[in-house]
Amino acid sequence: MISNKPWLSQYPAGVPKTINPDRYSSIMELYEECFDRFRGHPMSICMGVTHTYGDIDNASMAVAAWLQNQGLPKGSVVALMMPNVPQYLQP
Repeated sequence: MISNKPWLSQYPAGVPKTINPDRYSSIMELYEECFDRFRGHPMSICMGVTHTYGDIDNASMAVAAWLQNQGLPKGSVVALMMPNVPQYLQP
């Protein structure tokens, strides 16, 4: 129920207050749509470092390619441990 979510009143005009969870078959489908749709837009700006959606897409594909090159089979689970700052996204 929307009335129990006071933060929704702070959403800018045009930002939906609900989502359709059946719109995407996977989280990757959502990510790929965002990477394509917002490729040149800033995704993260912190401490003078800006990353676009395209930057993050390219970096994630490079990491995926490197993991595959190491012999990791498709579908393998990989854990990442990084400090909680956006600068570590930098390719």
